[in-house]
Amino acid sequence: MFFQNLKYAFLAGFLGFSGISQAVDCGTPEACYRKGLSLCVSPDEDSGEITDIYNDELFSGAEKYFTEACRQKYPEACIAVGDHYGEQPGNGGMIRDFAKALPFYVQACELGSDDGCEKTIYLYRSAGEYCELDPKTGAYTMSEKCFTDAGKYLDDFCTRGRASACTALGSIYSSKYDYGAPEFLTAVVYFRKACDLKLASGCFDLADSYERLSERGKDYDFLRVYQKACDLKYDLACRRAGEIYLGGIGTPRDTAKGVEYLGRACGISDYEACDTLAGFYEKGADGIAKDAALSRKYRERARDLEQVFWDNCDGC
Repeated sequence: MFFQNLKYAFLAGFLGFSGISQAVDCGTPEACYRKGLSLCVSPDEDSGEITDIYNDELFSGAEKYFTEACRQKYPEACIAVGDHYGEQPGNGGMIRDFAKALPFYVQACELGSDDGCEKTIYLYRSAGEYCELDPKTGAYTMSEKCFTDAGKYLDDFCTRGRASACTALGSIYSSKYDYGAPEFLTAVVYFRKACDLKLASGCFDLADSYERLSERGKDYDFLRVYQKACDLKYDLACRRAGEIYLGGIGTPRDTAKGVEYLGRACGISDYEACDTLAGFYEKGADGIAKDAALSRKYRERARDLEQVFWDNCDGC
């Protein structure tokens, strides 16, 4: 398989990375991993100590131990190195070093780590933006090779039934090609596969694609797919279904159903849907009676959910 060939190509140069070629003997791979963790401890105000694999200075002493444990097939160690070079907290989703993170995540995945597989998929999802670094400018550039490699890798995993790989590849195609381009239909194929595998975000992406294609004269039942995503607890899909009913977009206008779907979105975690409902019940409109108590209830939930959103938002 392509995936296996990719693994061996990357791992062939595993110990060639700067700073990690020195052999270490820890006794067992777990001992090497623990040694690496012990070297990544930095002060923390609350607990006094915290393991920080993102700190360059701390990690420089620990990397050879993690790498040795990974070489000896300890997946947690592979992920530790991958995390150091991959997406890091507080950097807005930017990938720090695609080329260094990828082989470690691939190895963890091959060793049976679901986390390693998902992180490899996430990394490849960002391949078009982050896989090629210009050493002169320090900026990332689009790489056709990375696009091609990502397509082969993710298609292999999608074929094996991993829905996140299907939607990741769909996202790559939808980012690269405009809705009017024939190649965009490839994105639709992968979103459909993800949705068929009951991935809520895949269904949402499929519905969004259908809706945009419908704007170009195509005939797609995007509302039904939004409803499917909503049934899978995807709040944005519930909100969009509500907006479609309220606006009569491609379907007869239905205020009751619109409010129902906004309520479902609010009940999951969408603060904007809660805020819209609060406004409806505050003023009363389109057959919705004024209800001050309900308006306050939705307004308070909107405020609470919005606070949670911003508290957990990295790089919004």
